[in-house]
Amino acid sequence: IPTIVRTSFILAVGFIMFIKNKDNKEKKHIFIYFTFLFIYSLIHHEIASSNMNIPNTFKYSIISEAFYVLRMLLPLMIIYITKNSKIKYDNYINVILYSSIIIGIVIIISNTFLILYTSYESDTLTVKASWIDWIFGDISKYKFEELTSKGWFYMANQVSGLMILLLPQCIMDILKKIKISNIIATISLTFAMIILGTRTSAYGWLLVYVSVIAAVFILYKLKYIKKINYKPIIVVSIIFVVFASMLFIAPIKQRKYTKDLKPTIAPQLTEYDDVYEYIEKYYTYYGIPDVYIKELYPYRYDYKFWLDTFDKSHDHILDYRELEAMMSNRIEYNNNKLRYKLFGLSYSRMRSGKIYIERDFYAQYITIGILGIIIMLVPYFICIVKETTKRLKSKKIGISFVSFIISMVALFGSSIFTGHILDELFVMLYAGFIIGYYMVGDKNEKA
Repeated sequence: IPTIVRTSFILAVGFIMFIKNKDNKEKKHIFIYFTFLFIYSLIHHEIASSNMNIPNTFKYSIISEAFYVLRMLLPLMIIYITKNSKIKYDNYINVILYSSIIIGIVIIISNTFLILYTSYESDTLTVKASWIDWIFGDISKYKFEELTSKGWFYMANQVSGLMILLLPQCIMDILKKIKISNIIATISLTFAMIILGTRTSAYGWLLVYVSVIAAVFILYKLKYIKKINYKPIIVVSIIFVVFASMLFIAPIKQRKYTKDLKPTIAPQLTEYDDVYEYIEKYYTYYGIPDVYIKELYPYRYDYKFWLDTFDKSHDHILDYRELEAMMSNRIEYNNNKLRYKLFGLSYSRMRSGKIYIERDFYAQYITIGILGIIIMLVPYFICIVKETTKRLKSKKIGISFVSFIISMVALFGSSIFTGHILDELFVMLYAGFIIGYYMVGDKNEKA
């Protein structure tokens, strides 16, 4: 219901703005865009709904597919709405700061009082030790997953992607003017990123701090800013040092990966063995969960794949991401035709089959194809490149705009490694809001 409400609201506001927009050239571009999208959607439906070489568990749903396309469009509509709203900096940054404070405080409190959910495993697993125990207690008896917290948020990847998107904006506001709100936002968000415990959140914030501070000195050297105010830089540096020291005791230090474990090697398959009995008997030797080999990609559907997987497991036990990537690659290989490369195998099929790899861009290549990526993801980069080119030509680049570039690089870079970001409204609506704001132009930039 909340998704339906916000979808309806965004569509309504976008339609009203489109009607009132007097820029006929922009209207023409939007009309052309939706024409291409409509044609693509029709062909995508025809191809994705046809028979393909894939297990029966991967079912196509036109409703799910249509809703996915609509969901991918909403952040682009937010860009349009925000750009044409021409909001002022104070209103923009308040949305960023108070969103950051809410996210940070929820995660910190849930960890402090050992309530709500851990970042990994199942939603029924609650936190076993707080950040206070990191400092004063013994956390060696707990698994890494039992020390992390995601609060009320649905997936750790999503909230991690959002935090690394918002953090450069929070730091940038401190560099402009130190305020209680931006200090609280930056501290709570940074601390929450460490508590969340994903590789992107636990280590990514380090790169963000270094990049933003380095950008100040580079802009000064290139004479884009006239002088450096060292007081906010010192404040940001102190926050950086305090939380960097926490990494030595944070849960991420205890994280172990399944590939560190050695499998028990099964006897060699011989010509006298029944291949299905062999797989049934020995798949547990390689740490392969039942759900993967019996349900998600059944060995009776493609036994050759699983025999090949056994061979690749000789050095280490494959983790879930590796298995899902290998299964996705196999499905792509089995449907290696131009129409699938261009239009994809469909989002609904991959989701219903529960194999949706944590690696954005490649995941979209499989689901919506090359043309789908061009239509639904490339517009973000067009907006970013267009605005960057305009700023470079006018030579009006300050720390605010550079922090925007850092936010975008952090978001799209992390999506490649963590995945489950570019498809999610929780992250991409904020991305659309930030891009739309910076597309307003030079009025918002104060070097």
